[in-house]
Amino acid sequence: METIAVLSDIQTPFHDVPVVKLVRTFLASARPDHLYLLGDIADFYDISSFARDPARRLHLREELDETIELISAFRSALPDAQIHFVGGNHEARLQTYLWTQAPELSGLRGLDVPSLLNATGSARPSRRL
Repeated sequence: METIAVLSDIQTPFHDVPVVKLVRTFLASARPDHLYLLGDIADFYDISSFARDPARRLHLREELDETIELISAFRSALPDAQIHFVGGNHEARLQTYLWTQAPELSGLRGLDVPSLLNATGSARPSRRL
């Protein structure tokens, strides 16, 4: 028998830090065999098509770095688990932005969410994080 944990809608960097710390503690204790990150792990605020606060714009790199840190914390809590990533509508904002604002860049290797979030080497290759 295998155990599975599922998380979604964290929306880094707008996540509730104390709650995420509690979740990490729970995961370290429960030690599931699989962790599924089911969408909206990152917010991608800066490339959203919705109205944005201009004071908050142009921080996409920091948001990605914070999301990578979050995933690394889950990886540390679950060193033997397989972590699976399924993008949600917030992660789709990257593809939408590329297709509408920079279609020439949309096919470049590395400009997809799983690749961007694997940048630290803390995650396993392919679509699993």
